[in-house]
Amino acid sequence: MVDYWVSKERHYCKYCNVWMQSDRVSIKHHEQGRRHKEKVDETLKQKRKAKSDANNSQRELQDQLKQIEEAAQAKYAQDMATRRAPPPPPRPGQSNAPPPPPRRPGQSAGRQFRPPVQLEEEPEDEEDDNGVYAVRGVVYLEGKKHESQLETGSACQIWVEEAEQWVDALVEQATVHTVPNTEVSFRRFTVMYMLPPSEEAMKNGEKAEPMTENEVLADRLRIPLPANVTLEAAEEMVEQWRNGDDATQTNTKPSVIIDETTGMGVWSTVEVRQIDESPEAVVKRAAEAEAEVERTAEEQKRLDALEDFSSQGDNALGAFNPWGGSYKEEINITTNGNVSFKKRGQKKQKRRRIHTDDE
Repeated sequence: MVDYWVSKERHYCKYCNVWMQSDRVSIKHHEQGRRHKEKVDETLKQKRKAKSDANNSQRELQDQLKQIEEAAQAKYAQDMATRRAPPPPPRPGQSNAPPPPPRRPGQSAGRQFRPPVQLEEEPEDEEDDNGVYAVRGVVYLEGKKHESQLETGSACQIWVEEAEQWVDALVEQATVHTVPNTEVSFRRFTVMYMLPPSEEAMKNGEKAEPMTENEVLADRLRIPLPANVTLEAAEEMVEQWRNGDDATQTNTKPSVIIDETTGMGVWSTVEVRQIDESPEAVVKRAAEAEAEVERTAEEQKRLDALEDFSSQGDNALGAFNPWGGSYKEEINITTNGNVSFKKRGQKKQKRRRIHTDDE
C-alpha cells in the first residue's frame, strides 16, 4: 500500500535561526556544535552589555539630577538666610521720611539743607526680551529663549569655539529633563554639524568633518529665519506665540508686491548655498565618466574597422560590368595572350582478375 505524506513537527533554534528535525539526537547534535555555542555566547554577551549600558546611563542621569537638586537646595537656603524681615508699616499721619539728624554743637539753627534724594534708576534691560535679533539682514531667534522651537529634525546654527564662528547644524534629538519633586525642567540637545577645517588644513586639501555633540545647551544655538522675514515681522510672530495666537491665522501681507494689472511679482534676490560632495561620490562620478569615454572610443574604433573592411571587399555588383572593359580601373587584364590547356594522359584500364574455383 502507498503511505500518505504526514507533516512532522520540526524544531527551531532561535540563536542560529535554523529548522531541524525534532528528534532528540538531531537537537543534541546541533546544540553541541561549535557554531551554536558561539551564537549563544554572542547573544548572551550582547544582552549583558545592553543591560550594563542602560544601568550606567540611568546612574549618570540620577547623579546629574542629584547635583542639580543639591545646588537648588543650597541656593534656596542661601536666599532664605540673606533675606531680611520687611520694615513695619508707618502709623497713620507719619511720613516715611527718616528723622533729621541731631544738630552738632556750634551749628546754626537756621534752615537746614538736606542732600538731594537720588531716585533709584531702574536698570536698563539691554537684552532683548523677545530674543530676536538681526545680523547682516538675516533674522535669528535665540535658542535660550526659544527652546520650544528646537525640536528633533529642526535646522539651527551652533557656536563652535574651535572655529570661532556659527556653523549650520541639525538637531538630532531633544531631551527634556525634570527635577524630581519640583516643576523645574531643562532641555538638552544632540546636534550634528560639519566642522570647518582650519587654514592650515584647508591648504593641505582637507575638507569639513562631520561632528556630533551631546548634551548641548540652548545658549550655543540659534534659529535662522527665512530671508524674506523682517525683524518687525519676527517680533510680531514672537508676541503672537506668547499671547497664544496662531501666527498662521493672522492676515499678513505678502512679502512680494504683486502687480494688479499683470498679476506678476517683482524680482527678488535669493541665496544659493553650494554643498560639497563627498570624496566617494566625486571618485565614483569620475570613474563613470572615464568608463563612458573608453566605451565610446571602443565603439568608434569598431565602426571604423567595419567601414574599412566593407570598403575593401568586392561584391557581385562591383565585379560585373555590363558595358565591358576592364575588371577594375586600376587592374589591366589583356585578352591577347596565348591560352593553353594541359592534356590529360590516357590512363590504363585496370582489369579485375577474378579467381575461379578451377584455378
